[in-house]
Amino acid sequence: MRRVCSLVAMVAIVTLFVLGPPGGGATAAHAAELRFGVVSPNLKVRPAQRPPVQSGARLFAGRNEFEAFQVVFSSSGGSVDGIGVLLSQPLSGPGGATLPADSVTLYRADYYEVGTASNTEGAAGRWPDPLIPDLDPIVGERRNAFPFRVPAAESRVVWVDIFVPATATAGRYTGELAVTVSGSAVGTLPIELQVGDFTLPSTASLRSAFAMDFDEPCMAHTGTESCDPRWNERKALELRERYVRCALDHRFTIHDPFFQPPVPGSIEPFEELMLPLVLGSGRTRLRGARLTTIRLGGDDFATWLGYARRKGFADRLFYYPVDEPHGQGEWNRFATRARALHAADPAAKTILTTTLREATAHGVAQHVDIFVPVINFLEERPNAGTPYDGNQRRSYEAWLAADPKHELWSYQSCQSHGCGECGTPSPNEFERGWPLRVIDGSAIQNRAFAWIAFTHDIGAELYFETVEQLGTAWARNGQCKYSGSGDGTLFYPGKPSRIGGKTDIPIESMRLKLLREGMEDYEYLVLAAGQDQAEALAIARALFPHPYETAQPPERLDEARARLYAMIDGKAPPPGAASGGSSVTVPNGRDGGAADEDPAGPSDKDGLGARSACAIGGDGAAGGPTLLLAGLLLLAQRRRRQRARDTRRRRP
Repeated sequence: MRRVCSLVAMVAIVTLFVLGPPGGGATAAHAAELRFGVVSPNLKVRPAQRPPVQSGARLFAGRNEFEAFQVVFSSSGGSVDGIGVLLSQPLSGPGGATLPADSVTLYRADYYEVGTASNTEGAAGRWPDPLIPDLDPIVGERRNAFPFRVPAAESRVVWVDIFVPATATAGRYTGELAVTVSGSAVGTLPIELQVGDFTLPSTASLRSAFAMDFDEPCMAHTGTESCDPRWNERKALELRERYVRCALDHRFTIHDPFFQPPVPGSIEPFEELMLPLVLGSGRTRLRGARLTTIRLGGDDFATWLGYARRKGFADRLFYYPVDEPHGQGEWNRFATRARALHAADPAAKTILTTTLREATAHGVAQHVDIFVPVINFLEERPNAGTPYDGNQRRSYEAWLAADPKHELWSYQSCQSHGCGECGTPSPNEFERGWPLRVIDGSAIQNRAFAWIAFTHDIGAELYFETVEQLGTAWARNGQCKYSGSGDGTLFYPGKPSRIGGKTDIPIESMRLKLLREGMEDYEYLVLAAGQDQAEALAIARALFPHPYETAQPPERLDEARARLYAMIDGKAPPPGAASGGSSVTVPNGRDGGAADEDPAGPSDKDGLGARSACAIGGDGAAGGPTLLLAGLLLLAQRRRRQRARDTRRRRP
């Protein structure tokens, strides 16, 4: 993600007077101070954390790119209710150019409770992950993201997505978010966005193949297999289309659109709802985005392949009859099915989730068109006790050169955090530092796989499931099937009973956003490589020297992205200022500081910030003049103390 930096080097602070119980008079019981500021998307801010924040967002992006930042809210002295965020000033740029208001999507981060840490890098407790939209970008309905409450001594997060249309004029754009409490504005957050003179493709350059069980979305949303008590394939596909389309707008492919042989009753709903996403004419925000891979199901190869050829997507099909074979019987089954496929069409492709070494040892390498080794076996950590220490990429070169059909993909699995059952975290130090998709993993590791795909020249990413535990996704420990919380479940079921609105939609996770950011990183790497391939590779390898060294600080990724942007655009992105977080002395002496998870930022002993917003109006609340007077009094007090210190220094 681009550097997110302050325009004014202090956090916005709003003092709110919290009244006593009804009938208690107008005297304030205590003062609650609402603090808000900007942080990078490369952080996961837990409720007890108060990271240093900035008072504005400074971003850079290309055309047809999503850019994101987070707004962190905290309160000391008491809870604050009725908080809202809105786009008060749309982004305007050179020559009167503007980005449409719907280019900015606001989400309130909700929390998943991890019962047991995924591994020694994670931790139990609440983690931000599900993102409740204000106005959802899938069907355009208002949801219940706002208003929200910030409890005393806790933080809450708003995720902000900005989409730069492909037609945007390059240059500097400025806009503003407003923060409200009970409908009254209490402060603003400026946004500065530099749009580069380049455009990202709508269809991802790094292909992907993420699975989605057919029944699980409808089961999670309605309790039935097809969203209807009686089988209703069309209704099921209507819901699935929202998931597949949402994935495409996050630049990855759900490879299971469930295209059916051309028979009445099945082909009609597929052609109306799913085929447009296959062909690039669907209702995606990324205009023209299309699936990069499609899984070939069933055994009626001639019928299915013939239909795909007529519709123009046969080259994206892959056949996946066996997963991670164990035992000679499974290896033999793969060989039998591969021979049947190639008899029907020699150009059709099989994939096998194993290494070239293993397939050769079991006598099936000649039947494999796409090898998909787990990322750990493309370059294992030294002394891990496997045959794959060191970079194994070169061992595939001769095989890749032997047939133009041959491809090398990879995948990340529970080996990134430790495979096991729910509640049994891995203490194995070899299972640290890898790219992973668990909720209690770092944001950088959630984002890292695409960088490794670039450095290791991997053609596509395979991922085993996106809705593995969708039905229990909201529940505590509801996503811990493989000991890593969230592994295989990238969405939450957005039922109106929970999120508001009228239509069921997929709720995007923070991990989904980070996956998208990584895919956009890959586009930067490809564009930069077009300028200087050696330099692009050097930048990527300096950031992530090995696949098991992806637990890097966010600042290093920001620096790498800035260098890539400069290579592509021909000029450096806007410089960033240092973070300007501050803490405030609560008037009555109560300190709502952070808990043990993360200390508060640097203190401002006098309780003054550079940007103070006017307080809420209304009965029993301080108005703007009252806050101004209080600020002047505090400033005068600070100056008196300074004069007294100066006088003492001058005494003999």
